[in-house]
Amino acid sequence: MIKCPVCKRQISVKYRIGWDGEVVDWFHCFCGTVFHTRGIDKSYFNEAYLKKWQEMKEVEERFEYLTRTYLPLIEDLTYGRKFLDVGFTLPIHIKNLAKRGWITTGIDLIKNDYITGDFEEYKFPDKFDFILFGHCLESFNRPFEAIKKAYDLLNNYGVLMITTPNPEIILMTGLREFGHWNYKEKWIFISKHKLKEMVCKVGFKWVLARRNISQRYVSWNDLHLILQKVENG
Repeated sequence: MIKCPVCKRQISVKYRIGWDGEVVDWFHCFCGTVFHTRGIDKSYFNEAYLKKWQEMKEVEERFEYLTRTYLPLIEDLTYGRKFLDVGFTLPIHIKNLAKRGWITTGIDLIKNDYITGDFEEYKFPDKFDFILFGHCLESFNRPFEAIKKAYDLLNNYGVLMITTPNPEIILMTGLREFGHWNYKEKWIFISKHKLKEMVCKVGFKWVLARRNISQRYVSWNDLHLILQKVENG
């Protein structure tokens, strides 16, 4: 019996999706969560994975479109200027924010010039004012605990931004067009309303949530969330 990792209901809907020569069972819960049960092999995030991103067309423009869209709001929300990019693969956001006066760093499983490690396990000595989960929530072994860890790592009035596949768009596009079925890279897509429950339970204030279908960003058919830590405010 398969149960949803978010709401614990028994699953009754299953998709059989072909990807990279294999057929993988994905389960769709009544709460909107979509997931598979194979787990993530984090060795997949390696030099070959990095090369794929480096060869992406217009990759810098796609990264920069995210910061052009949302950074003015984020800079208005938080007083500090210390930034952590989680699972960044390419350090484009790190370098762009540094040009704007931010103190920047990032953590990634692939060897890099900043922090090489697993966000879920790494012990950070400092706090931050802005943390970006750029399409990594769906790859964490424990997404809720990762959100809680980000909350604890933020200074008061700090901001967490999450971009993650939006399972509600499956019903708009159809299975084939949804495009996020790489089971080696991702294992869970959490619906907007369940994400809201999760982040509010942690203590975040819900600032912005929008459904993105634009191909001007690095990815599309996803959710863009901006959350703020406000204690005693």
